[in-house]
Parts: sequence; structure tokens; C-alpha cells
Amino acid sequence: MRRNIDYFFSHASPWTYLGSERLHEIATAADASITYRPVSFAKVFAVSGDLPVGARAPQRQSYRLVELARWRDHLGVALILEPKYFPVADQAASQLVNAADRQNLDVGRLSNAILRAV
Repeated sequence: MRRNIDYFFSHASPWTYLGSERLHEIATAADASITYRPVSFAKVFAVSGDLPVGARAPQRQSYRLVELARWRDHLGVALILEPKYFPVADQAASQLVNAADRQNLDVGRLSNAILRAV
């Protein structure tokens, strides 16, 4: 029986971007399929007591950039730490991925292209 990974992610997250290609490689190596489940992290933050990045303490915002830079450099992935537009609205991207999934299209490739663009 083939294994499946339920992948809950946001197209607006740099962390998703940093890990997405690696997740696909791991799934391929494990002969596992991926079920894409885009979520709104803003909604998750609202019900879990966390704050959006811009509302966090300056120290947390600074440390977040340090950690993103560490992972970017460790993984050798191109990443703009402070993009001109952040955060981005990801609802349209989520809807596009869900529609592509219903059409049995390559959702992983589409999702990764969206993440690179963001």
C-alpha cells in the first residue's frame, strides 16, 4: 500500500518555500504521494494565539530573519529575506491549487512555481 503525506502549507510562508522541494524529494524516495492542503496561516495564528510577523516584537522579527538566512544558506536556496511585498495574500493561489488538484494536474509542480514567484 502506497503511503500518503497530508501536506498542510501556505504559499505565503518562506518556510514552506524552503522545505517544499525537499518534501517532494523525500516523498519520491519513499514512494509516497502528497495530498496538498493549503491553509491560511493568518487564520491559524488568530485562533492559536500567535501574531502575524509584522505584529510580533521587533526581537522576534529580527531573529526570524536570522533563522531564515541560516536555512537559506544551509540549503543553498535563493531567498529574498525582506521581499518588497510581504505578506502576500495567498487565497487565490490556494484556490488555484485546489482546482488543479480536482483536475488531476501536477499540483506539486504548480505549488512550487507559485512559491518561487512569491
